[in-house]
Amino acid sequence: MMDVKLHRVYNTVKAVLIIMPFVTLLYLYIGTPTAGLDFTSLLQGNPLLALTFLIAMIQPFIVLMLGAAEKDEIAGLGEGALVIITLLLIAECMMRHLLGIVGLIVLFYLTFRKVTLSGAGFKALLRNKQIWGQALGGLVILLLAALCLFIALRIG
Repeated sequence: MMDVKLHRVYNTVKAVLIIMPFVTLLYLYIGTPTAGLDFTSLLQGNPLLALTFLIAMIQPFIVLMLGAAEKDEIAGLGEGALVIITLLLIAECMMRHLLGIVGLIVLFYLTFRKVTLSGAGFKALLRNKQIWGQALGGLVILLLAALCLFIALRIG
């Protein structure tokens, strides 16, 4: 059974991350007329804005993975939730998305506090195919975050 505080934090982090694409689109559409360009020209002309747009569009997939982590937490698989949150936290750090980093650090702390990791528990975690499937989703997001990091480093 998940405690109410952790459930609220999950929902708050998911709500903040799910509105990020809309906030970014609003920001870009407001900036488009002031630059005298259409939306696609603005993204083509400014790679930093294109990167910001790409990072914002990855956030709903992170919310989807957080839903899987929350279901694991409800089912009593706190270790699986911890694996997913760790992968997502690494991805958010690679994308340098501050709101996601702060939210996932809080989730990591609250989940880590509830989970007791032991050697036998870790071996059972490695044998759980459901957690591997969910971790694969986190690895795909990690791959997209690595692409964003590469682009950010190339931009300078």
